[in-house]
Amino acid sequence: MRDFLLQRERLTSHVASTIDSCMKEHSIAIEIAREKIHVLIEESWKDFNDEWLDSSNTQPMQLMERIFNLTRTMEFIYKKDDAYTNGHTIKDNIHSLFVDPVMMT
Repeated sequence: MRDFLLQRERLTSHVASTIDSCMKEHSIAIEIAREKIHVLIEESWKDFNDEWLDSSNTQPMQLMERIFNLTRTMEFIYKKDDAYTNGHTIKDNIHSLFVDPVMMT
């Protein structure tokens, strides 16, 4: 699936994928580029969590909440597939969140 996405991204010549950019910048193979991107994502989550838990942070909490909510949404949409472009891939998840009731006992 990832190879398909990479091929699709290459069809639009005016937009470089993150993987392509990493491969070109570091002159590395696709597998190594994927691992570098994965490590970068994990480090970014650690930074986000540090900021969230930092009691001396002077940023307004409402701003922080919006940034984190957007970040979580983007991870959900792009984690396994480009669900923004291919919305049918997350249709069941969205349906279960907003339509099907959660039974609490």
